[in-house]
Amino acid sequence: MFHADFLRANLSGAKLDRVIASNASFTSASFIKATLTNTHFGAVDLTTVNFRNAKNAYFPEAILKDTIMPDGSLQSS
Repeated sequence: MFHADFLRANLSGAKLDRVIASNASFTSASFIKATLTNTHFGAVDLTTVNFRNAKNAYFPEAILKDTIMPDGSLQSS
């Protein structure tokens, strides 16, 4: 996914194995209980995204602002 825009998308429970997202925006999207095996969110805007209980989420270089992490904690960088 390159330059994809998933503004307010509901991806709860989605299975997104081996997806590479680059320069994409998932602002306000929901990934609750999604499976993200080998999924790479690099240089992606994850502002206000909800990853609660998501599996195998990996966020190198992602924009995290008010992002709910898999463990339920709130992250901002």
